Amino acid sequence: MITTEITAKDVSIHDELLIEGDHINAYLDVWFDVAARFGLTGLGGDDYINLYADYYPKSQRFIVYCIVKYTDGSDSKSIPLSDMSCNERAVVMGVMRDAGLDKHAADILRAARRRSGRAHRHKVTTKPPDTGAI
Repeated sequence: MITTEITAKDVSIHDELLIEGDHINAYLDVWFDVAARFGLTGLGGDDYINLYADYYPKSQRFIVYCIVKYTDGSDSKSIPLSDMSCNERAVVMGVMRDAGLDKHAADILRAARRRSGRAHRHKVTTKPPDTGAI
């Protein structure tokens, strides 16, 4: 496993951020050996690794993970990269912010508030029947 920390020179967003329902997804372009950095073993010569990050604005949860694609027909495997340092996570978050993360997060939260407001407005209350009593 490589111990050199990931820096902003090592990571960029591939194309653009994607809004996927309740979270924002980034496919990351990287300029380091992902398998070596995260200690991934058992890969064949043609297998490849894609690196992703997801941010959930409502819970402020941030996940960086890789998906290993096996060329022998085996199922792909998603692996959370929990051994990233706080600085490395901040680098990935910074790259996402530079690509518009804050605007997308605000859009998701605004849409959630609108949906929540509509749900409250659609509640029907019934008044008690008029029994004629005075």
